[in-house]
Amino acid sequence: MVNGQDQEKNSRDRNIYILCLNISDNKLYVYTDSGILVRRFKYNELAKKIGKPICISEDGLNMIFQLSDLSPEIFLVKMSILGLEVLKCINIKSSLDKYFANMEQDSATHKSTLAFYTDFLGECKKEIYKKITR
Repeated sequence: MVNGQDQEKNSRDRNIYILCLNISDNKLYVYTDSGILVRRFKYNELAKKIGKPICISEDGLNMIFQLSDLSPEIFLVKMSILGLEVLKCINIKSSLDKYFANMEQDSATHKSTLAFYTDFLGECKKEIYKKITR
């Protein structure tokens, strides 16, 4: 599907679909261009694992999901008439660790950035621990 159009090769007529995401109920609805409900997906289990959308692409088909503001992982998700598909998991913490490992160790900028990053992660761990133990 590209821009809401079904790209089936054997089909001479192209169907146009409207995709609606109900974030509060964790549901995806697929409608025809005339407003007829074609499919309904519940993604409760997926939402428990990867969270809620925090950002969406201009075409509305790609989203970034995150469990919470303090979660070190974000998930790239594609929405289509077949449902939601997780394309990639990005661990921000490990990416930053790799970045800092490659920086020069004696740089003043590196030291101040690393100190901020370490303090911030410490606070994140405290907040995540608080939420888990509630």
